[in-house]
Amino acid sequence: MKRRAPAIASLLFAFVALPAFDGHREEGAPAPALGLGDSVRSAATGMMSLYFNPAGMSQAMNYVAEGGYTRVRDTSQNALTVGAVDSRSNEMLAMGVGYTYLMDGDLPGTPSGKRSGHIVRLGASAGVRGDELGLFVGGTAHWRKIGLSTQDDPFKAWNFDLGLMMAWQGILRFGAVARNLASPSDAVARREMPRGVGGGMSVFYQSLLVAGDVEFDLDTRSEPRPVWSSGAEYFFAGTIPIRVGYQRNETTERQYVTFGIGAVVKTISVDASYALDLGEAERGRFAMGVRFYGL
Repeated sequence: MKRRAPAIASLLFAFVALPAFDGHREEGAPAPALGLGDSVRSAATGMMSLYFNPAGMSQAMNYVAEGGYTRVRDTSQNALTVGAVDSRSNEMLAMGVGYTYLMDGDLPGTPSGKRSGHIVRLGASAGVRGDELGLFVGGTAHWRKIGLSTQDDPFKAWNFDLGLMMAWQGILRFGAVARNLASPSDAVARREMPRGVGGGMSVFYQSLLVAGDVEFDLDTRSEPRPVWSSGAEYFFAGTIPIRVGYQRNETTERQYVTFGIGAVVKTISVDASYALDLGEAERGRFAMGVRFYGL
């Protein structure tokens, strides 16, 4: 298990995210997180850290390059993402960068509205590793330019996330995140970058991961609403991860079950995941991605 632990930790998880699959899930977020119901605030490593908990970039000492594709069925929104995280070159500081291109998709709430754009993420993290306890802190700055057919000028804005993570004996992890720290200036900003605070816990036992999260959406409704999520993953023979998850979004009053599968061959992993809306099956979301390790 120790021999494959870095690869397993690098390709899996992350925790920090958003109000769910209804448009608040961060576009471009990696496929393994979707398979776990996005219950990954405490287990984030590699590229997933840029989207869920930036402190996770320092969890695994490795270099990871990744490409991914996501499709939201009800809006026909497609997203392509590329990025890399390096926590190996400098033992004191891990850094990452990601780019997401949003193809034309339907704008919810309008009969013929369209939405497209670009999102850039920059992150860094540092931490202290002891024999039994590790403490990590990280931050992400992200810029987006979103074109909306309902207005003449595109929406442009910077925002920031902060994350903390604690790991105990490689078995138990805790994570906490504050997302989109800049207060939204208008309705478009509230929709594109709603503020959120949350946390999670994960347990690693041999080839099994079990995780649970909660995040409070501070802006979508007049009062904060929680998003509850949980997930589990089992690594068969160190090469085939199987993932399941569940999410209940009290902001949108929707529930989801999620599924995912992957394959790891030496320094390459491939993953695919799907989120199914229990109330409206046509609102599903699909994600897939490929990762390269230790280049």
